[in-house]
Amino acid sequence: MRYPDDSGGALSTFLNAAPAGAVVQVAPGSYEGPLSITQPITLRGAGELTRIRGGCGRPISISVGAAGQVVLDSLRLERGESEDGGAVLVTDGDVRMSNIHIQWCTAKRRGGAIAVLGGRVAAQSLQVLETTAERGGALWVGHNGQLSLHDSQVGRCEAALGGALAVEGSALVEVAGLTVRRARARSSSGGQALHVRSIAAGAPQVRLDRVWLDGSTFGAPIVVEASEPSPSTKVYLRASDVPRSVRTVPGVVDGGANRWR
Repeated sequence: MRYPDDSGGALSTFLNAAPAGAVVQVAPGSYEGPLSITQPITLRGAGELTRIRGGCGRPISISVGAAGQVVLDSLRLERGESEDGGAVLVTDGDVRMSNIHIQWCTAKRRGGAIAVLGGRVAAQSLQVLETTAERGGALWVGHNGQLSLHDSQVGRCEAALGGALAVEGSALVEVAGLTVRRARARSSSGGQALHVRSIAAGAPQVRLDRVWLDGSTFGAPIVVEASEPSPSTKVYLRASDVPRSVRTVPGVVDGGANRWR
């Protein structure tokens, strides 16, 4: 299916009418959100040439049930604003993202670019720039949400906790290839790049492989907090290039082949 079509309707109307499992090819252009995806679908654009703006909220919300799959491919999402997930909010489902560029988005609470409250998100070639939130300036993963992130970049993001990424609850996060530049937490103990926090009901699992963090001097790049009586919270770090101060952070586990500069 190709959009725009002869009907001249909005992209949101077109998606609502598309059958489950449809592949929607969106032509180059700028389109207004918000888009609510509630059934399995593939939304494919032309990279930077296909822009979806937040309109009166976030560009995309996804809730397709535990067994549903959504694919977002080659899109630019921008100028979104919401409580959670300035560009994308995932409540449940299996979400695959590839070649997604997010810029100029804000969340009042969690995830300036993406908030994962549940379900599974696998993203590769994700680029996030100039996003803000209270927790997770670029990305927030919590509750039972899962995030697998590959070969991506985050820059110029800001939050009170977790300038780039905040992980909470029983979330699972695995990163293989991430560059973080100029991420900032608003306090020295907020985690300039990453803030990880457990709760009484459980502790998140975070594994970082091939991560490069810039050398912010404002505060600790990674902060790990544990709330009693939760299990101990660990961040496993391997083959990464990070400031030497990270090595002594309680909860950070040296997985080997790291460069401590």
